[in-house]
Amino acid sequence: MATPNIFPQEQCDASCSESDSSYSVSQSSISRKEDESSFGEEDESSFGGSRSSGCSVDSTERLLIRLEESDDSLTDLTIDCKSMDKETATWISKLLPGNTRVQRLCLLCGKESHHAEVLRRAVSSLEKSASVVSIQIQGADIHREVASWLVPSFAHCPKLRSLEMISCKFPGSELGILFIAMQHNRCIRQLTFRSCRWGDHDTDILSSSLKFMTLHSLSLVDMNISSESWPYLFRHLETCKNLILLDLSKNKIDAHCIHLLAKALKKSNSISSLLMSECRLDDNCIKELSRGLRGYSTLTTLNISHNNRISDRGVACLKDLIKDNSAISELNVDGCGFSKESMNVIEGGLRYNNSYLKNIFSAKTSQTIFGVVDSIEQLDLSEAVEETTRNIVGAVSFDSESSNGRVEDSKGGVSPGEKQMRQQHDLSKRRPKPRTKPIPRDPMPSRKGSVTSNEVNVSKIPEGGQRRTMLL
Repeated sequence: MATPNIFPQEQCDASCSESDSSYSVSQSSISRKEDESSFGEEDESSFGGSRSSGCSVDSTERLLIRLEESDDSLTDLTIDCKSMDKETATWISKLLPGNTRVQRLCLLCGKESHHAEVLRRAVSSLEKSASVVSIQIQGADIHREVASWLVPSFAHCPKLRSLEMISCKFPGSELGILFIAMQHNRCIRQLTFRSCRWGDHDTDILSSSLKFMTLHSLSLVDMNISSESWPYLFRHLETCKNLILLDLSKNKIDAHCIHLLAKALKKSNSISSLLMSECRLDDNCIKELSRGLRGYSTLTTLNISHNNRISDRGVACLKDLIKDNSAISELNVDGCGFSKESMNVIEGGLRYNNSYLKNIFSAKTSQTIFGVVDSIEQLDLSEAVEETTRNIVGAVSFDSESSNGRVEDSKGGVSPGEKQMRQQHDLSKRRPKPRTKPIPRDPMPSRKGSVTSNEVNVSKIPEGGQRRTMLL
């Protein structure tokens, strides 16, 4: 099944340095510090004219130049609000709408009022950007005022496809404000919340907003979602007919929630990748998953890694799941409590799902073929291959040296195969060739002039015994 063009998830590091494709701005890289009034006066003349000053051009000025000139190599931009000054953020907000190369924007936020002001200036004109497709926000306290700053960008950024919020806090109803804005943007396809802190009502807000969005990927990683909120979320997942990837890793999910999840997946019939790593799953969860996803042919990737409560008792359920869902070609079970024998069972099922034999033979016949192939691979054919190779080399050398050469094996003698070939070659030379008598040809009729296409030779001899030439 063709997958949509989902923008890949990327982690922006606060300590990243300048490179060909990404750029990080911090106050520590600025060599000259000026107060607010002098910065505005000098920079207006500097960036408006020759961009030169009494000192060397620092990294911040180079960044602003690259932004204004739409440098092809500047596709990733990281803004550290904790170390950037307000004036630089103002310049970035002025130049970003006219830039056509920056695609991924990472905002590293802080908790102080100065950090919030830098964030406000940096995103003030983001809604007008025609190139940004991904926004990542890290470590922000999203109170009501910050949410109002982000609303225009979330609602009107024309090419925004991916939103990722990492380690953010939502103390009140701010998440609801952001989701109202996201519902107005029909371009958002990927939504990620990672290690954020919110209440149970925020999970319900997200669940209620899913039917108004066209998401292809939803990631709720390490969100500490309560068991009471899962049923409401899974009920609304049934309406997500375009969702392809669902990541619920690092959340506690019990067997009852797995039953509801499997039911939602079958009703949506669109999710092909399910990730549940470090979800404290046990054998009962695998049993419910295998039973609920029976016949669900859309699933191709399943990640249940680092769930050490899954033991060999759950292998039979996993085997049935792989057997009933032949489309599953990737299964991650790293960090689970499986023995080596159990891993071999899982590997055998995946081997069949990843082969072309499933389109021709049954699972039993395919496993038999795999067994025969494995047996052949384990045989020691080195001696036979060596003898065959020696005979072939001897035959080739014998033909190249004609009948005057002599080819010896490694022991100094002539090999039996070579001796037999020489005898056959000598017999073929001694055998006399049969003599063939040339067949006499009938003389062509002598006629003056050239033969035209109207003259036909009739080879059939008539009753008079003479050959005739008939002119038509």
